[in-house]
Amino acid sequence: MIYTFPRSAEFFQPAGLAMSTGLSSHIWEEILVKEFMDNALDAVDGLVDPAVTIQTGATLTVTDNGPGLDLQDFSAKILDFSSSVSSKLAWRRPSRGYLGNAWQTILAISHQMSPGRPIVIESQGQRVSITLRLTGDGFVQVEPKYSVAVKY
Repeated sequence: MIYTFPRSAEFFQPAGLAMSTGLSSHIWEEILVKEFMDNALDAVDGLVDPAVTIQTGATLTVTDNGPGLDLQDFSAKILDFSSSVSSKLAWRRPSRGYLGNAWQTILAISHQMSPGRPIVIESQGQRVSITLRLTGDGFVQVEPKYSVAVKY
């Protein structure tokens, strides 16, 4: 008999997530900050006046002045937990972009730390609020909600 196991377990079971990141759950907050910073630095790489900011408090907010993303396309790719996702298959920096699954890791760690709390991504006037739930059979139920980003 051959058994099939969902790949989502690599991200949504604490032991699998620790193994896929190679890091202990004790430093998941630091991993989130690092992954967000890596993505923001990648987005502004090559700009004349790059800007990246981090705000902490009840939520973590990272902003950059990069070109932005098409959130429909982007979220469809990062929310497929049956495959690895990377925007830089042949481009690696010594300290950034090594695993190629940063956004999937960000979503999974966020889910582990605050189950059921949505992760919000905004770009180019778009907003997606992503809620993840692990089903009893080990698959991930993904609930993205798209809207227009609100300027404060």
